[in-house]
Parts: sequence; C-alpha cells; structure tokens
Amino acid sequence: MSEHQHVPRKKQMNKPHSKPKEKGRTERKPINSVAAPNKEFHKNDIFNRAVQIRKHKKAKMIAERRGLKSMSLQDLKIDEEVKENVKPLMQNVAPKIVAIIPLNASSNAEAIRDSLAKECSRDEEVEDMKIDEDNPMKAYLVESGGNLGIKRQRLMFHVCKRDAYSVLDVCKVADILLFTLSCEEAKVDKVKDDPDEFANAIDETGYKILSLLRVQGIPPSIGILQHIEKVNVKKRNMIRKLFHRYFVSEFSDDYRFHVIDGSSEGLLDSSYKNLVRMLTSTFPKHKLTWKDNRSYMMCSDYLEKDGTLEVEGYIRDNYLS
Repeated sequence: MSEHQHVPRKKQMNKPHSKPKEKGRTERKPINSVAAPNKEFHKNDIFNRAVQIRKHKKAKMIAERRGLKSMSLQDLKIDEEVKENVKPLMQNVAPKIVAIIPLNASSNAEAIRDSLAKECSRDEEVEDMKIDEDNPMKAYLVESGGNLGIKRQRLMFHVCKRDAYSVLDVCKVADILLFTLSCEEAKVDKVKDDPDEFANAIDETGYKILSLLRVQGIPPSIGILQHIEKVNVKKRNMIRKLFHRYFVSEFSDDYRFHVIDGSSEGLLDSSYKNLVRMLTSTFPKHKLTWKDNRSYMMCSDYLEKDGTLEVEGYIRDNYLS
C-alpha cells in the first residue's frame, strides 16, 4: 500500500473590498473645506490664526453695514504717493440715505426732516454737525446707538414728493424709508363704526405708492405717527393702536413703528432722540437682489463743462469698473 502524500495548494487570495465606481463619475472634494493646520503649528499659532479670521469677518461685517464692501489699500493699484493721500479719507464712508414718504395728505414730512436735522445738530461745537440750510443734501454726523462696532454714522434726509415716480427714484438709492401717517384728519368719534372710512390713515395716493414699491423692492422701513397730541387724551391709545394696525397690515410686525408725541417740548425732543437712535441701529437684513451686483449713487452736485459731465456723490455697494 502506497503512502499518502500531501499535495501543497496555493492559498486563496481575495480581492480587497472596494466601492464600485459609477461610470463617468469623478470624486468630488468639499467646496467649503478648510485646510487643517500643519502639525508643526504650535497651540499659540492656531489661536492667533483663529483670532485673525474672526477680526477679518468682523471688519467685513462692519464695512457692509456702513454701505461699502470691504476695501483695503493693498487692493488699490495706485502709486504709493496717492495711497498716502487716500488713507485719511478711508473712514469717510457713505451716509445712510433716509427717505421720508407721506402716506396721507395731512402728513408733514418737512417738519420731520427739520426736527431730525435739528436733533442731529445739537452739538454746535462740531463743525460737521451744524445745520446747513443751503445744502439739502448735507449728511449729518451722529453717534451710533448700541454696540454696533461703529462709533459714528452719517445720516442724509430727503423728503419725497407725493408722486409715484419721484418716490420710486428716491427709493432706488435709499437705505431706510420713513413712512409718515397723520391722525389729524381722523374722525375720532366715528372711527369705531367704520375705521376704513373715518381713520384716513392711508389715502389713495399712499396705497398706489405702496403697491409700486412692493414691485421694486422695499428697504428697511419705519412707520411714524404724527399729530397724536391733537387727539383727546382718552382716545390717544385707541388711535395709536388703530394706526399701528394699519401699518402692520401693509408691512409686518418686523418693521418698527414710532409715535411723535408733541404734547410738550420734552416729549417732542425725546421722540426725535429715540427716532435718531432707531435710524442708527437699523440695517438691512436682506439686500435687494438688483442692488447686490450693481453700483449706484445719489448725486449731491454736478458740473457740465466743455461737453463733460462731472458728478459728485458717494458710490454705493460695488465699485465702478
């Protein structure tokens, strides 16, 4: 009987597990991936790097709130001599343009503009804060309210005529809209029976202006109620709530509503002081789409000479190519 011999066999080799690739598909890298710091970085270097990124984001946010996109002297392709002349003007940012729009015939938009200019010009020691009656395009320098990262802002006030096309043109460049409503013509005794007929909060021209603005786009807005002091003291709270309801029905609760109380000089001054504080703390939550990719300017002065037109003003958002 022959002895059994063991025949050696090759060991089974399995293929490594791999995910089947789809035909025509390539590997994608994450778009917003941030490269991890090198292992050689010290802990302090990583901390300093995070601080620099945070400062850069804060500076960019403040620049956008001022009405300009981030800009530095390194980005400007100009001579060194010109850079030294430009450096003092880098903080001369564009002012906030506040458009005052009356929604009924009894609203006094000029009185609101004059009172706001007076409130912004209380500090007569500062030359930039004085009222300039000859220049309606003057920007008033005011202290910012709240912790906004901005010490001072410039405010420019413009009264819109009760004309639809004039309002549309001004609102193209305006940063904040002040809609004024007057309760002077409200029939207080009959307003409970039919508010739409006897309140006279918004007239036909006012509704036309609002409908056209919705198509174009409405910047951040504030509602203003005037002449509340002419209403009986017992009826003021009812009228205030009624006009606020009219304003909310046309806009929403996200928009602010402010009452100018002229019962006494102290209340009047306090009303406008709070209004200026509201203006300095109001910024757009969402920019209008057509403004984001275009530059625009509200002209403050112009000169035509030898077939050349020179326009003076602040260029907003993007820069001219």
